[in-house]
Amino acid sequence: MSQFVTIILCFSGYFRLLLKIISFLVQKKKKQLPSIEEFMPYLAYDFVILDFNGKQLQIIILEYHNTGFFALPGGFVKHDEHVVSAIKKAVRERAGLDTIYLEQFHTFGSASRSALGCHEDHFRGQWDNHWMLDRFISIVYYALINFNHVSPKPDELSDSIDWYVVV
Repeated sequence: MSQFVTIILCFSGYFRLLLKIISFLVQKKKKQLPSIEEFMPYLAYDFVILDFNGKQLQIIILEYHNTGFFALPGGFVKHDEHVVSAIKKAVRERAGLDTIYLEQFHTFGSASRSALGCHEDHFRGQWDNHWMLDRFISIVYYALINFNHVSPKPDELSDSIDWYVVV
């Protein structure tokens, strides 16, 4: 289990990544940031899909467009959506799995978690008071599955999504 915790902590640079995604959405795609009217503010989910083939442990990781950042797949929860339903939908879209048993691993919610962090000076003024730049609580789920049943598919923000060996 300590390796699993290490994996999660290694990919907890979530907020630096979030800033890159926001910048990409607004500047490159000319899309609007997710609205507080549609999504529950300050709540995110991530999921860890693991495979063990008897020799090595693998994890699905995605790489965001033009950022060099790798992350666990994740997303936001709509107001009218159950958290588990949102996660299952994302698992279906990104991994091609319709039936999967997910177990809640951990909720990250430290009061000091901020999307701005050391980038505060750079992003202040551009999106002042937007909920995506404030403190977030992330609920992380995991699943151990058979790698042969998965067809990873990148979303519109990702260059790739693939299996990586955990060392």
